[in-house]
Amino acid sequence: MIRIFSVLCFATLTACSGGHAFLKGHTEATGGDDAAQAATIAKGDGHWNNRLDRAELEKAIAAYEEVTAASEHVETLSKLARAYYFMGDSFARFDGDGSSMFPLFEKGMKTAERALYYGSAAFKAKMKETDGSIEKSISVIGKESLPAAYWFASSLGKWAKGKGFAVVLGKKGTIESVMKRCESLDPKGDYYHGGVLRYWAAFYSIAPGFAGGDLVKARGYFERAIAKAPFNMATKVLWAENLSVKEDNSEEFTKLLKEVIDFDVKAWQADNAEAGADLGPELVREKEKARRILAKADELF
Repeated sequence: MIRIFSVLCFATLTACSGGHAFLKGHTEATGGDDAAQAATIAKGDGHWNNRLDRAELEKAIAAYEEVTAASEHVETLSKLARAYYFMGDSFARFDGDGSSMFPLFEKGMKTAERALYYGSAAFKAKMKETDGSIEKSISVIGKESLPAAYWFASSLGKWAKGKGFAVVLGKKGTIESVMKRCESLDPKGDYYHGGVLRYWAAFYSIAPGFAGGDLVKARGYFERAIAKAPFNMATKVLWAENLSVKEDNSEEFTKLLKEVIDFDVKAWQADNAEAGADLGPELVREKEKARRILAKADELF
């Protein structure tokens, strides 16, 4: 049985082999005209601002891909990693059986890894020293690399959860190492509206007990994430679909998801212009997630 499990782990994990494959297979992009790239980035940003429209999101991704095909522009690599994640988590997951989200999460991981590699000389050196181990290298990054690290972990977490137990277990070390570094750089969860706090809450909810799962810790992190950014409905969606389900708390599950569905995104954006621009489209899509998850209540309880 142990041998079978080991084979399963190896087979699933090789589908996303991480840093070693990155070092072996990537050729640094060194071209690109600065003025032309700046114009393309601005074009991409314009489409990104309208990302609630899937066609606009696709155009933003195309523009960012054009830039990063020609150069290792770290800020744009991080933007692209986030864009891949948003496309996978908020759109592709609803297409058919949802499997089209996995290639997007894989692209998100690889793109974020490039941002880490070219955005931190210390990380780059450590990756070479450790034969491409993100787990062993991530501790040297500075706060400027926080966005890349966060979006790497976000895509990895969703990819692993969707692929199943063996993958979650196999990637546990990398996830923990990356997020521990993120938390040390951002202990209050300022980045992405409680992002680090919300990530740990989901991690402790999803992981089995013998692999670090802890429902008490999960609830504590969810409460901290809500306190940090009460408007971020993604926290309530994750809380409901993971912790509430695991604790067989259907009343809490329903309450949280109805709060998401009833949240007035436009009214909130009107009073919070900066945060609204950064998070508004995501909140609209969280409402759609909440509706679909709530519709499955009879299957979950």
